[in-house]
Amino acid sequence: MIASVLQGLRDLVYPVCCPGCSQLVESAGHDFCAECAGQITSDSHQTCPRCSSSVGQFAATEDGCPRCRTDRFHFEGCRRLGAYEGRLREMILRMKQPGQHLLAIQLGRLCAGPLSTRLASVRVDLVMAVPLHWWRHWRRGINQSEPLAASLALVLKLPLRTGWLRRPKATPHQVGQSGSARRQSLKSAFAVSRHARLAGQRVLLVDDVLTTGSTASAAAGALKRAGAAGVFVAVLGHG
Repeated sequence: MIASVLQGLRDLVYPVCCPGCSQLVESAGHDFCAECAGQITSDSHQTCPRCSSSVGQFAATEDGCPRCRTDRFHFEGCRRLGAYEGRLREMILRMKQPGQHLLAIQLGRLCAGPLSTRLASVRVDLVMAVPLHWWRHWRRGINQSEPLAASLALVLKLPLRTGWLRRPKATPHQVGQSGSARRQSLKSAFAVSRHARLAGQRVLLVDDVLTTGSTASAAAGALKRAGAAGVFVAVLGHG
């Protein structure tokens, strides 16, 4: 009750502008307008349960889709919020820029509910964000995957484990690299902290975008070597 009153007072004194279109948000307690929220969270495509690529309505995906069927992943499957395009892509690119901490939090709050619905059939015990190397984290001021992981953990009522997975090796930007080049550059990129307790645990690994799956697979491999029983991936966009 008190929180609702405070939220109403905030909206009255400081009207909220939608990060997507800069229009005033009419619904109290919301960060995005209804139109932008719908564009960001809707996904009209059927997806591959293994890599979350868009597939045809009658595509056979028991062993993956044509895009991932020959790939070896260390994670069991992936769910996405949507395709990496349009308003969703715009928001993801913006939140990766320095000084966009608030946008990352807002996007996490918006997307956690719809993404958790797509994870309804997935059994996991805890939530982690894919970490950044400390230098990239320092330059951006935030790991953009952490607010989404925190919001998802809250909605799913699962513990959020920060600091258990680290990225001690700096890797080049993955954009434009081939799948084999990505896999090579990501060797030994991730490590699990000594205080992590992963034996028999099923981990939900959260990232902003999945393209080839190389980053998520490398992180999942490190978690499994540390004793995790399984790793499932959740992303905002698949590109």
